[in-house]
Amino acid sequence: MEGFTKLEHQAAGHDGILVDESGTLFIKPSTAQEIEFYTQVHDLGLEEEEAAENSTDQEKFLQEGDRLVDYIPVFFGTLESGITKKVEETTQISDDLKQLDIKNTQDGKKSNDEKPYLVIKNLLHGYKNPSIIDIKLGAVLHDERTPDEKKERLQNVSKSTTSGSLNYRVCGQKLYHEHIPDLSKFSEKSREHVTKTDDGYLIFDKWFGRELTPDNVVENFKIYFRHNKLSKDQQDILLRNFYTRLQLLYNCLLSYEVRIRSGSLLFIYENDPKRWEELDNIDPLFDQDLTDEDDEEDDEDEEYKPSSLSSMTLIDFAHSKFTPGKGPDENIIQGIENLIDALDQLL
Repeated sequence: MEGFTKLEHQAAGHDGILVDESGTLFIKPSTAQEIEFYTQVHDLGLEEEEAAENSTDQEKFLQEGDRLVDYIPVFFGTLESGITKKVEETTQISDDLKQLDIKNTQDGKKSNDEKPYLVIKNLLHGYKNPSIIDIKLGAVLHDERTPDEKKERLQNVSKSTTSGSLNYRVCGQKLYHEHIPDLSKFSEKSREHVTKTDDGYLIFDKWFGRELTPDNVVENFKIYFRHNKLSKDQQDILLRNFYTRLQLLYNCLLSYEVRIRSGSLLFIYENDPKRWEELDNIDPLFDQDLTDEDDEEDDEDEEYKPSSLSSMTLIDFAHSKFTPGKGPDENIIQGIENLIDALDQLL
């Protein structure tokens, strides 16, 4: 599509992902089910916020991380339907976004085999040297709509990887570092799936993640959090923040009746020590960039920098839905609990 470019940094996932010229927007082919889930989570988040503001019960006051919407990318809408009315009323959106051409074909009609494009915040916007890891959640990776052949394949993947044993699996990671770390604790087959790029990154592909076992998966998290340009103190801040985020997400999901099949957690952190020094090593648990209202008159040519130095976000909801009356999603909650245990070993 004109005016968009391919995403530069990606740890895992499908092709076809684009960003706008400003780098603010992340645009990807989606499904009706994923868009419906984003819409429901966003609308519910607004209802929860309004209820808390109107309540005199202190127990109903909201803290950061209480709502599911706190963990998903900011949702702007789709290229078919445009910006949702509620988002436009409650979120600062650039004029460029409001002027997007929302039709994918010349006559304005979507072909039967054409997927809608989801428009969300680009989680990597503003990072100079991001290090990324994509962690697929759950032992069950399919839903009731999955064709039998694909269902069997996904079941086999789960059984043969940490998806089955730990309810999570590393799908890919991209680290900003010129040297490959010590990989002696990983199999020879695993080591074949680590490569260096010309721009200073290390790529651990999905096959590396599939070779991980309960015995060495913590070692991989050690590489992710420790094999970087940051000081030991900065690394410790990162670990504590991700540990806390996981605990908050665990508690949050206990309050929601959803089923998230084949969804992922995306970890991102800034691997440039100077950016850390600019922010005095202060890394908020949740990014407030899109709710701050005092930056409208900032110089438009000034380089954008996020207020946080790291983030943890739930992504990939093509097989996700609300399931009233069926209780919390133990399939992914167990995976998050095991992730908490893994990071606890590194603290």
